[in-house]
Amino acid sequence: MESQNRAVVYLDLLGFAALIEANPLHFVTEPVDNPHWQTSPANPAAQRLTLFHNVLESSISSEQPNHAMVFSDCAFGVFYTPTACADFAVALMRGFLQAKVPVRMGLSFGTFRSIGTTSSALHNTSTVVRAMFAGTSIVRAVAAETCGGKGMRILLTGHSRICSTSSQ
Repeated sequence: MESQNRAVVYLDLLGFAALIEANPLHFVTEPVDNPHWQTSPANPAAQRLTLFHNVLESSISSEQPNHAMVFSDCAFGVFYTPTACADFAVALMRGFLQAKVPVRMGLSFGTFRSIGTTSSALHNTSTVVRAMFAGTSIVRAVAAETCGGKGMRILLTGHSRICSTSSQ
């Protein structure tokens, strides 16, 4: 029987909230798969987000995680082995350093279950997009990233308590 344990990297684009607050207008950008992306007019937050997604999509394409869940300014990569996960994180960090895009990552190993994704319209008024997944690897990777201090870092976690100052 196959193990349900997986290695997970969680990454977060640093300083994005502050960029949005400082540049709230003209936040228009094309999806990453559009080769003619541009922001109009130039918006530093939209430009940073586009660079984040360009580096991320390139690494996902070349490293091919078992699962990749990408959200606005963060993402999860899921792998069968810790080695593949660590290699992905290092390749990502190199790409982000070259592009001058600040990120911080948390890596963990534990349970993982992907329930699925859906997109639906409710009463023709609301669009609901769901990416449902869970597990100890997800919780621990996020905890590692959030307690790592300032700056670009790759933080690792084990089964022990992540941050001595975190609340339970």
